[in-house]
Amino acid sequence: MGTSSSFKGKKGNALLPNDFLQEDNNNDDKDNKKDLDKPNWTSAKTSMSKYISSGGNIGSSKKVVSNYIGANGGAKAFSSRQGISSAGSNFSNLLSSITKNGFTTTIASLGNQFKNKSTVESISLLVNYVVENSISKDDIAIRTATVNTLEEMSLLLGDKNSLTEIESKYLLQYFTRELIWQLMLVDYGYSFEKKGSNIQEAIRIERNIKEYIQACVEVGFNSYKDDYFTEDSFNKILTSCLEIMEE
Repeated sequence: MGTSSSFKGKKGNALLPNDFLQEDNNNDDKDNKKDLDKPNWTSAKTSMSKYISSGGNIGSSKKVVSNYIGANGGAKAFSSRQGISSAGSNFSNLLSSITKNGFTTTIASLGNQFKNKSTVESISLLVNYVVENSISKDDIAIRTATVNTLEEMSLLLGDKNSLTEIESKYLLQYFTRELIWQLMLVDYGYSFEKKGSNIQEAIRIERNIKEYIQACVEVGFNSYKDDYFTEDSFNKILTSCLEIMEE
C-alpha cells in the first residue's frame, strides 16, 4: 500500500516545506491550539496524526484532505505546480491519442524507443513520457501515480488496440485520484509509520481517505461539461476536484 517507509529526502536537500517537520511531540497528548480553519503544515499534520492514532475516531477523511489542500496553498496553487500540470497534460494527451488513433499508432509516434516492443513493454516505458523528471517529492509521487494508472490501462487494453471514451475518462479519473493520494502519501508516510501502530487500522484509514478522494473526483469530473481531453482541461478538472475537497 506504500505506507511501509518514510520519505524524508536526502540530508541537506530540503524537499519539504519549512514548517513541515515542526510536528511538536508535546501536542500528541493535548489539543492543538492552532486555528484549523486556516490550515498550515502543523495543523494539517496534527489532524492526520490524530486521525491515524485514534483509528479514525478523531477527525475525518474529509477534514484531513481539506487541511492538506489548504496547507498546500489551496486548490489553484496545488493544481498549478509545474510537475503536476505537465504530467496531467501529458497523460490526458496520451489517452486522447490512444482513443482516437489506437495504441499502436500512438506508440509509434512517440519515438524509436518503442520500436519492436510488446504492449506490456511499451506501457512500462510510457511513464517516462508522462513524467520527465524524478527529482522532487512531487515527481516521485506523480511517477507512482502514473505507474499505477498505466497498469490499470494495461488491464483495460488487454488484446485491444484502443480505448473507448468511457475507458479513457475512467483512467483519467483513476490518475487524478492516484495523483492526489500519492502526493499525500509522500508527505504523510512518516505519520503513517509513526502513528499507525496497527497495520490493519492503517490500511482501513488509507482506504477511507482514497474512497473520499475518489468520490470528490467523480463529482468534479461529472460537473465538468467540456471536452476532457483539450490542452488545458486536466488543470481545470483537477482544480474543480480539489475545490470540492477544500470545502
